[in-house]
Amino acid sequence: MISRETILGFLNFLVAKKLENSASSYISIKNALNIFAIPFPIIRISKGTPLFRARINENENILFNTVQDLGHIISRNKILTFGRANEPLQSIFYCSTSSTVSRFETSLIHRNNLDKNSEAVTIGKWILNKDIFVACLPSFEKEKHRSKIVNRLDNEFDLLIKNFTYDGIADWKMVLKLFSIEFMKKDIIGNYLISSAFSNYVYNTFGKNPETGETIEPDGIMYPSVQFEHDGMNIALKPELVEDRSIELALAVYQRLNRFAEKEYRDTVTIKSKTIDYDSYEITWNQ
Repeated sequence: MISRETILGFLNFLVAKKLENSASSYISIKNALNIFAIPFPIIRISKGTPLFRARINENENILFNTVQDLGHIISRNKILTFGRANEPLQSIFYCSTSSTVSRFETSLIHRNNLDKNSEAVTIGKWILNKDIFVACLPSFEKEKHRSKIVNRLDNEFDLLIKNFTYDGIADWKMVLKLFSIEFMKKDIIGNYLISSAFSNYVYNTFGKNPETGETIEPDGIMYPSVQFEHDGMNIALKPELVEDRSIELALAVYQRLNRFAEKEYRDTVTIKSKTIDYDSYEITWNQ
């Protein structure tokens, strides 16, 4: 059994290496996670569940025309920085359990408080074609998050912890809380070394099916929203789920926001997709 003193030293090490903010410090963080073999709870997301992913239309007058336009970044050489759940050159399918969360997480007006007169965002509604399993990081701050789904996940997490047959799990809960905080930070300099390292630890580590106890490989990781704390969660999924059509685009909705007063925006244009053709991967629109 690992002592609390050792675990606290481990946490201090992670934070110190994050502050170094270098390629070598990231490798040190990853190596430390593998050495400590951190347990994490897993939950099932059922087949048929809708998930949402938003993309900004950089040209507000041009609609996205393909499924790939609304999916993960395919050209990995364009991914040059760390994200909350990805390394440079690593493509991850980021999505949310709520269309509102996906929009708030993506919109530059909401996300960065940018002073813009208008903005266009397209939200894709994706449907799971099978059950998936994701590591779960609750908020640990129930008073801050009033979302029903966040509260439910927090309660489920408490039950999982009680049933977790692992020595010193109370101490390891401190570790998971650090990771949860790291995912929720609004880091203006983009220092996501800890959250990215933990995400990749999850992607490459087997866990247990919470219902059957069988060994499974997680499909991704779920964590609280940074931008919108009242509804839903964010999920980072392996891109293979999109590529093998375990999750498919069912609907796309284009929305344009226009400013009517200071810090007051309204939807002025809404266009929904007419069909999603998976033979050609083309989107046609109702116009």
